[in-house]
Amino acid sequence: QLLSKVASELRFQKFYDVQLIAHARVPLIKFRDPHTDIQCDVCVGNDGVYKSAVLGTMANLDSRYRDLVFLVKMWAKNFDCNDATAGTFNSFALSLMSLFHLQTRSPPILPPTLRLTLVSDPAADADLAAENERAANLEPIKKFPVSKIRQQSDALRDVKPVEARAMRWQGCGANNNATLAELLVTFFTHFRAVEPLWRHGLVASTYAGRWVAGSSWAPGRYCLGVEDPFAAGDNVARAVQRRSLPKVLAALRDGTLAVGRVVWADTEEDLERALYNLLGPMALPPREGMPPPGHQGMSQ
Repeated sequence: QLLSKVASELRFQKFYDVQLIAHARVPLIKFRDPHTDIQCDVCVGNDGVYKSAVLGTMANLDSRYRDLVFLVKMWAKNFDCNDATAGTFNSFALSLMSLFHLQTRSPPILPPTLRLTLVSDPAADADLAAENERAANLEPIKKFPVSKIRQQSDALRDVKPVEARAMRWQGCGANNNATLAELLVTFFTHFRAVEPLWRHGLVASTYAGRWVAGSSWAPGRYCLGVEDPFAAGDNVARAVQRRSLPKVLAALRDGTLAVGRVVWADTEEDLERALYNLLGPMALPPREGMPPPGHQGMSQ
């Protein structure tokens, strides 16, 4: 009922494509911002508030994270890969993939999520050691148990200690001078490079800040693995199924080619065309007489 009222208000405020999805695993509202044309999701409950707050804390550690998420979502929208109901990525998955990319740079730009969510450094050290051991596992992929300390952390949902622990990580990415443009390029080459490994149980773990082999869900259950750092056993890329996997992988391949054209553009015209192909019309400066994006109106 509350979400229904929020959806009505969004329509009244002239947001675009407002959809109330009441029967999803997590009921939510999907809509597009009329100014940026970015797809947004809204859910109600402490769980969503906590996750958003922790990711916001991460973004405050390095502004490149927020900017990279924005560009990645523009790419996903342009390549029609930002709709979980159609078997592609939801916005949370794209945010975590962007976070993961920054965690796995050399040197890292952002810390593993467990450094902010677990109650103490010894607890984080112990869980990270276990995750590293799992990543080095050469045995057949299997389902792994979730540590008790992580189960406790997942249940707490307390933002204030997270913000306090984050203070110690201020400036953690200062030794990495990669520009936003460079990070966007490597985002595509990074995920494109592991394409053959998804089916073997590869999982992007923002909890540990590294690739791991296997997770707390059954092997072979999903086509892609992006672990929820706040809910062990939850794969935020679970919407990608066998029927939609080729489309998602093709979007990553095409994104890699498109970003290469941006890098190698010789003229201003070539650059504009390449940015348009990669990110869509929002990548270009507004021109006089052009209607705003999404002007066709909102859904009823």
